[in-house]
Amino acid sequence: MSFRDVECQITQFGDLSGIARNTVYNLEESSIINPKRVKTGKISRRYYTIEDVYLVKKHYSEKRLSFPCRVQLFANNKGGVGKTTISTQYTINASLYVDKPVLFIDIDPQAHGTKCLGINSTSNLPNLRDVIKNNINIKDTILKQTSMLHVIPTHLSMSTLEMDMIGMMYREQLITKIIEPIKNEYSLIIMDTNPSLSSLNLSALVASDEVYLISDSENLSLDGISNFTGIIDSIKKQSGKNIKIKVIPNKLNLGRNDHKSVYSKLFNTYGENVLSPIRLDSTFSQAQNNSNFVYFTKSKSNAYEDLQKLTSDILKVYKEDR
Repeated sequence: MSFRDVECQITQFGDLSGIARNTVYNLEESSIINPKRVKTGKISRRYYTIEDVYLVKKHYSEKRLSFPCRVQLFANNKGGVGKTTISTQYTINASLYVDKPVLFIDIDPQAHGTKCLGINSTSNLPNLRDVIKNNINIKDTILKQTSMLHVIPTHLSMSTLEMDMIGMMYREQLITKIIEPIKNEYSLIIMDTNPSLSSLNLSALVASDEVYLISDSENLSLDGISNFTGIIDSIKKQSGKNIKIKVIPNKLNLGRNDHKSVYSKLFNTYGENVLSPIRLDSTFSQAQNNSNFVYFTKSKSNAYEDLQKLTSDILKVYKEDR
């Protein structure tokens, strides 16, 4: 069951909404939220969805962050580091804390991000390739998975876009120009890349305000990060744009010496730009396999605890800037 269809009971709902049980009842009496009620014998249970959480956050506007749109890219030149899992889970979680919707753009032809967010990737869904090659309006590619989480899906057809871009003028500026008309409608635009240094990924880098490089516990992932940081440094020098780089250590078990070694290398190289590590936890894969949110999969887990810390670390910068 996709995260948008999950129904949770009042304890989980209050936890996600950040309000007490009595406040939930008051909101129901005021018809601000209207949960589904199921009666079993003499017991009546209430069930809430993520849309109810959004309604509460909207009612208590101080619970939502307001800032100009930020474009964020999740990347690594090495596959298998958990980049898509982290980017999609972060997207769901971030949508709970901001005042405008979050837009996830999947630019990886494998379409794993599309599937993780509950969309069946098919060739008849318009995507970024149609915008670039066929001049489709970008708004016609956006799917509203929830009121606060929108998606531009992808499909295997995106794999031919690299060939289509050969010879295009100013191709490194393509994504920047494409997303510019819609930036005011979103708090965050989050892009998930394929593990390569393609022209499309370069265009995504140029369009980004921040790049989050995902590392796992293997030394090879450090090489992938090094490749990307070198390119980002070149873009910053040529354009004068201040692209922020952060590293997210993923799939770590700091009780293992080899994992500790990789983490130490990351910290020695990137220092304060290394965010808190995300521990190895099967809850992530369980959530991914069901297009679900880690909180709904297992609310008391290392996965959700670490995801909360990551989301807080990223969004607190905008809170401090307000």
